[in-house]
Amino acid sequence: MNTLRAFGSRIAVLITLLGCVSVGVSSAGAALAQPQYLTLPGDQSGVAVARSGLVFANEANGPSDLWYKAFGGNALAVDASPQSQRGAACSGDTVVYVDKVDDTVDTTVNTNRIMVLDLATRKRGVVSDSAGLKGIPSIHGNTVVWSEGPKGQFDVMIANLDADFDGVKDFLELVPLARSVCSTIVGGPGEQRDPKISAAGLVWVQGTAATAVKRRSVPTSLATEETLSGDTGSGRPSPDISGDLVVWQQVVGAEDLIAVRRISTGETSYVGGPGWNLGPVTDGERVAWTSQTGVRQVMMSSGGQTLPVAPSLNDQASPRFGDDQLAWEEDMLPGDGTNLDIAYVSLASSRHRIGQPIGPRTMPRRRATTFSGYLMPRHSPGTHPVHIYRYRYVAGAWKYSGYSVAVVTRSASGERYLARVVLPAPGKWRLRAYAPSDDGHAAAWSRGYTSVTVK
Repeated sequence: MNTLRAFGSRIAVLITLLGCVSVGVSSAGAALAQPQYLTLPGDQSGVAVARSGLVFANEANGPSDLWYKAFGGNALAVDASPQSQRGAACSGDTVVYVDKVDDTVDTTVNTNRIMVLDLATRKRGVVSDSAGLKGIPSIHGNTVVWSEGPKGQFDVMIANLDADFDGVKDFLELVPLARSVCSTIVGGPGEQRDPKISAAGLVWVQGTAATAVKRRSVPTSLATEETLSGDTGSGRPSPDISGDLVVWQQVVGAEDLIAVRRISTGETSYVGGPGWNLGPVTDGERVAWTSQTGVRQVMMSSGGQTLPVAPSLNDQASPRFGDDQLAWEEDMLPGDGTNLDIAYVSLASSRHRIGQPIGPRTMPRRRATTFSGYLMPRHSPGTHPVHIYRYRYVAGAWKYSGYSVAVVTRSASGERYLARVVLPAPGKWRLRAYAPSDDGHAAAWSRGYTSVTVK
């Protein structure tokens, strides 16, 4: 049975960080809520955050199985196939992961595969089962990326879970595809690995001895490619991308720090303290990573502050953001390393809540059209705390096309934002609302996009 332990039952340990630098990635700066703890027999690792709960690898029975714990519910296995399942990543309640993990056999044959799982229906599908090793996947909406190939020669692959664009993922169709249609998007000599994808594009690591971090604003377009760091100085820079931020591990002088790149300005700053700073992740405003100066500890930079996410009674590692939650691994027996459990904390109290833009589904080009949605908490009427981001479908990909500024209004139904949006060209467009961070509240995106056809 699951054991959820309240943070209040633990002994608080005050950690003072000396020489720690931070970047103001949010204006929230508020204290975190009390973490919850999930304890099961064996090791729990590789946690990912879905909309409705946590997905992780459970090694109680030897090879790791894929487990799921709904927020407020019990934990249960969702894939206990032979060999191991691990490396989960989530978008909403869609999970992608590596199945049949076995690094002991000939790497020229099919040793594992990328799977997809819908948590609502528990239906599974095959994304890729081609020959060669496959790295941990990343997912945004219907797009999945991962690295694949013989060791030392990985390329970055991509698959669309809704290849017929009918609004239903292919593996959930009445007649599902046997597997997704996959293609190489970053290849060539050497190694391309550790890809991550979001609405802001694709990032990955190129090279092995000297590692560069690269980004494409349009994942399939070489023309949008840029180098963020020519040589990170790290064998495993582990980049991540979300919102306006790209993060990765970077050696600066003699320190392993976390690089934080703002996409909109091109500026790079650094967070971290003494010792090693590893495995960064971001939700677009906040940054979390593992700091190691003896006991490993998960840190988070928010509101110009860099603080521990919880008292460091035990080793902590591998943080992951998702749907207003932060989760990480915690070793419940300090120094043992063989009894990993999951800790998680809600971030919702310090975040804006913003509704999807509501407006017409068709509109004329170059003519201002009104879109609106809800906004919480309250803002002064006449202020402009919301941006409506515009994306146009071009050459098989969604391309960012700037944003429109919305104004706050109040009505009998409550506080709303209102924007006059102009779309300059015919075709398919998407709109998504974004509230930047302000005093007391972290930034947030609306949960979904609004699709518009421009005539």
